[in-house]
Amino acid sequence: MYMLSTVISQTGECNAQHATDPCFLNQWGYSTLLLIIIGIGLVYLLFKKRKFLVDNLKWIAGTVFIAGFLIYWYAFNEGGSDSNSIALAFRSALSSMEMFASHSDLLEVPKELHHDPFYMTIFSVIHFLAVIVSAVFIIKLLGFRFISWVRLCVANLPSKKKCRLFIFWGVNDNAILLADSIRKKAAEPKGKNEEGWENCKFIFVRLLSANESSSHGRFTFSHFFNSSHDGTEKFIEKIEELDGILVNSKFGITGRVIDKVKSEFDLYKYLGLRRLGNLIKKYPQATFYFLSPNEELNLEAVSVFKEIAKCKEDRVHNQVQIYCHARKNNQNQKLEICDGLKYQIHIIDSSNLAVLQLKKNVRNHPVNFADVDTSKACVKKPFTSMIIGFGETGRDAFRFLYEFAALINANGNRNPRKIYVVDEHMDELKGDFLMKAPALKERKNELEWCEEMSIHSERFWEKLSEIIHDLNYVVIAIGNDNEGMALAIDLYEYAYRYRKDCFNDFRIYLRVNGSCNTIQLKQIKEYFNIYGNTRDVIITFGAQEEIFSYDVVSTDVLEVLAKEFYYAYQKIMIDAMPGRKLKRRRKRRKA
Repeated sequence: MYMLSTVISQTGECNAQHATDPCFLNQWGYSTLLLIIIGIGLVYLLFKKRKFLVDNLKWIAGTVFIAGFLIYWYAFNEGGSDSNSIALAFRSALSSMEMFASHSDLLEVPKELHHDPFYMTIFSVIHFLAVIVSAVFIIKLLGFRFISWVRLCVANLPSKKKCRLFIFWGVNDNAILLADSIRKKAAEPKGKNEEGWENCKFIFVRLLSANESSSHGRFTFSHFFNSSHDGTEKFIEKIEELDGILVNSKFGITGRVIDKVKSEFDLYKYLGLRRLGNLIKKYPQATFYFLSPNEELNLEAVSVFKEIAKCKEDRVHNQVQIYCHARKNNQNQKLEICDGLKYQIHIIDSSNLAVLQLKKNVRNHPVNFADVDTSKACVKKPFTSMIIGFGETGRDAFRFLYEFAALINANGNRNPRKIYVVDEHMDELKGDFLMKAPALKERKNELEWCEEMSIHSERFWEKLSEIIHDLNYVVIAIGNDNEGMALAIDLYEYAYRYRKDCFNDFRIYLRVNGSCNTIQLKQIKEYFNIYGNTRDVIITFGAQEEIFSYDVVSTDVLEVLAKEFYYAYQKIMIDAMPGRKLKRRRKRRKA
């Protein structure tokens, strides 16, 4: 600021000396106009084009540097420097660089230029812009930490508004997608009518890794600048769009934490999240999300909260709801029903939810591929399917197809069905699966386990050639989007060449995992489905943006539909009871 005060004082002396000079007044008018224009431009950039300013900061800084270099070149082009271009260039460059450190070499500028209002205006504006660029750079370097701290302090202020608090433990794609879905939900007219939706707060907690936690005592530049190697920086812009708050924990939430805390609020203090703990107390509704792709970390963190919740002392929030991304098996489901946050923990199984998408749409059911005879309520042809990849999604898809393909033929018997399962590690996967479903061992005529068969092997395509005419339903769930799409295209072309009925009663369902390739996959799919003059043969399901949405995560759709069916069925049964019919007749007679 010393530089600015020097410029102002020097300019003030010049103004006092030449206040009566008409030429001066003319120059000063131009300078003032220029200053106003530049000021309006700065305000516009800071408030309306802040993202543009930050994204193009290096180009703006370069422009300011060049402008500073030119004004100093003009000023220093005298004495010993006018005949020495090397000295002139280095002096100008050095003074121009010093501008960004809020330093001015005005004293080295010739005295006559001190009395030139136009030059001094340009000089002051360029130096001011240099200081602004430095400030923006520092704020950008410090990251989102300061802004988040301010927002967290404001959120802790007393408020009479009904609010909902959503806390995401871990910053990742799943958390961002779900938060964006919640924001869209809150913006809907229906959502606005629900209590608390009009003032949603999103807080993202960056949980340190084990290596970062072990070195928390050492001060490093990554701590100061709020930077890390976990990829959090790429989400900052999206968090800012959500008006979210980003806070850092001092430690990861592991089992070792239990020995060091005695209550829930102690946990927040231990993690360095005291303000967050105070904020949770004030909100009537709080929801925690553990959505890391690493399910073990999610389960461990939820177990810590569950164990601490058993202590009734210093409870922060009695009605908190916790959603944990993990496999929905018997072991993990015990978290939902055991003591400590009983019925407040909900397991989010992304594989199960992906297959749920197929179940929800009737067009994806096996009955649509078996030629239905509506007059006899039966099917007229067998159903044949293939599952490629027997991981979590493949196993859930198997259960879906096996259950929904249990149909009746024209003779009143079970309709023939066949499921081929392909996986390179089938021997290991099949053993565990059959242990939990031993009845399938006796269904050898309905199942064929293609053991140790790679999708790139000759055996796979030989097997496909044997069944291609009868094949109706293919599920690809190999865990790699690009490889899966390549396989789907190969199967498409193979079916197009060799199937007798081409694509009649034939579909390929591809499970996509990530959201980054969704657009590319869609374009490829549309090319083969539309430009190939065929119907939708390749169908994708289970994308991240479809799974991690508020309606899908917060509501078990199948459970809701099952309850609705049950209540409707019960009503029909009750109404059909003889006593009910007699009462209806009496009511009619009275009427």
